[in-house]
Amino acid sequence: MACYGISFAISGGYPTGGNTVNVLSGISSAFLGPIAGVAGGLINRAFGRKLKDTGIQGTFGGQAGFEGKGYQFYKGGWFRSDKTKTSALDPGLQKMLADSFKAMQMQVGTFATVLGLSTEKIAGFTTSMKVSLHGLKKEEIQGKIEEALATANNELAEQVLGTWTKTTRQITEQSGGLSNSG
Repeated sequence: MACYGISFAISGGYPTGGNTVNVLSGISSAFLGPIAGVAGGLINRAFGRKLKDTGIQGTFGGQAGFEGKGYQFYKGGWFRSDKTKTSALDPGLQKMLADSFKAMQMQVGTFATVLGLSTEKIAGFTTSMKVSLHGLKKEEIQGKIEEALATANNELAEQVLGTWTKTTRQITEQSGGLSNSG
C-alpha cells in the first residue's frame, strides 16, 4: 500500500485509464516495490488527465432566452492534451435561466419605453456566460448563477442606453468575481 501511495503522489491524481490502470499500478507497486510505484506514478502523470473545473456555459438572448450546456475541463498530463466535455443542462435549470432572462428583457423593455428609448436592440441582444461551479456548495452555486443573471441584465440595460460594449465575462471562484476579456 505504501508503494501505491508513492505512485499516486507522483501522478498527482492524473489517472491514465480510470481505476483499472490505477489499481494495476498499485498492485504492481505492492509486488515490485518502490521502483514500480514511481514508474506507475510517472506514467499516470505523463499520460493521464485530471478534472480541474466544472460549470455552466451558454448564451443569454434570442428566442429561447438561454441556451447552454454543462462543462467539465480536464487538465492533461505532460504528454496528453487538455479536454473539455460538455453535457446537456438539467431541463429545470435551463428553463429557469431562460425564463429569468425573458423576464429581464420585458423589464428592460418597460424601462426603455418609460424613458422614451428605442427597444429595437432588446430582441437581438445576446451575451455569453461561463460560470465555474467547481467545488462550490449549493448556496455558492446559486450566488454565482444570480451573479451571471445580474451581469446579463446590466449588459442588456447598457445596450438599450447605448453604453454597452461586447465583452466575454467569466465568473470563477478562483478569481473571486468577474474577469473581463475581449
